[in-house]
Amino acid sequence: MDQILRTKDVVRITRCHRCTIYRRMRAGTFPKQHSSKGWRRSDIERWLADGASDEPGR
Repeated sequence: MDQILRTKDVVRITRCHRCTIYRRMRAGTFPKQHSSKGWRRSDIERWLADGASDEPGR
Protein backbone atom coordinates (compact mmCIF):
# COMPACT_ATOMS: atom_id res chain seq x y z
CA MET A 1 0.00 0.00 0.00
CA ASP A 2 1.27 3.45 -0.93
CA GLN A 3 2.00 5.93 1.85
CA ILE A 4 -0.21 9.03 1.97
CA LEU A 5 1.70 12.28 2.50
CA ARG A 6 0.20 15.33 4.14
CA THR A 7 0.82 18.86 2.89
CA LYS A 8 3.66 19.53 5.35
CA ASP A 9 5.44 16.37 4.14
CA VAL A 10 5.01 17.32 0.48
CA VAL A 11 6.35 20.83 1.19
CA ARG A 12 9.40 19.32 2.89
CA ILE A 13 10.07 16.73 0.19
CA THR A 14 9.52 18.99 -2.83
CA ARG A 15 10.84 22.19 -1.24
CA CYS A 16 7.88 24.00 -2.82
CA HIS A 17 5.80 26.46 -0.84
CA ARG A 18 2.30 25.26 0.01
CA CYS A 19 0.71 27.95 -2.18
CA THR A 20 2.91 26.92 -5.11
CA ILE A 21 1.81 23.31 -4.75
CA TYR A 22 -1.88 24.24 -4.90
CA ARG A 23 -1.32 26.71 -7.75
CA ARG A 24 0.46 23.99 -9.75
CA MET A 25 -2.32 21.53 -8.97
CA ARG A 26 -4.84 23.96 -10.45
CA ALA A 27 -2.59 24.40 -13.51
CA GLY A 28 -2.28 20.63 -13.90
CA THR A 29 1.50 20.59 -13.38
CA PHE A 30 1.51 18.90 -9.98
CA PRO A 31 -0.07 15.59 -8.90
CA LYS A 32 -3.59 15.89 -7.57
CA GLN A 33 -4.35 14.82 -4.05
CA HIS A 34 -5.29 11.18 -3.67
CA SER A 35 -7.84 12.07 -1.02
CA SER A 36 -8.62 14.89 1.36
CA LYS A 37 -5.80 13.53 3.52
CA GLY A 38 -2.99 13.98 1.01
CA TRP A 39 -0.91 12.69 -1.88
CA ARG A 40 0.44 9.25 -2.71
CA ARG A 41 4.18 9.10 -2.09
CA SER A 42 4.65 7.35 -5.44
CA ASP A 43 2.98 10.25 -7.30
CA ILE A 44 5.27 12.80 -5.62
CA GLU A 45 8.37 10.68 -6.23
CA ARG A 46 7.40 10.26 -9.90
CA TRP A 47 6.88 14.02 -10.23
CA LEU A 48 10.33 14.66 -8.75
CA ALA A 49 11.96 11.99 -10.94
CA ASP A 50 10.44 13.56 -14.05
CA GLY A 51 12.37 16.75 -13.27
CA ALA A 52 9.34 18.85 -12.48
CA SER A 53 11.02 20.09 -9.31
CA ASP A 54 13.34 22.14 -11.56
CA GLU A 55 10.46 24.33 -12.71
CA PRO A 56 10.76 28.06 -11.99
CA GLY A 57 8.67 29.55 -9.21
CA ARG A 58 9.61 27.18 -6.47
